[in-house]
Amino acid sequence: MCPGIQGLSFVDDVAWWAEGKSEKEVAEALGRAAEAALGWAADNGVTFDHAKKEAMFLSKRRRKPTEPVRVGRHGVPFNQHATRWLGVWIDSKMTLKEHHSARMKKARTATQRFGV
Repeated sequence: MCPGIQGLSFVDDVAWWAEGKSEKEVAEALGRAAEAALGWAADNGVTFDHAKKEAMFLSKRRRKPTEPVRVGRHGVPFNQHATRWLGVWIDSKMTLKEHHSARMKKARTATQRFGV
């Protein structure tokens, strides 16, 4: 639907992601993907709950995003704390390594509990 954008949907969750050399490049690409999705939704009788929309910013550098994702005249807010996506909490204060460590610890505990 939009070149350079990948997507995933699960029941009523939809996500798009893009890679780029700058925040601005990624934010603009995601804005185009959202516009295309809204066009598809209008043509197919689908609505999105705008109150549930949020953006996540993942970067190798530890900093907060500065470029907003714009959809028409509206901005998509960045979640400054933690986001739950497909049952996994992604905490903006943790690094990828810390997330991996926490998930592995939880997995080890579960396997020990069930004797796997």
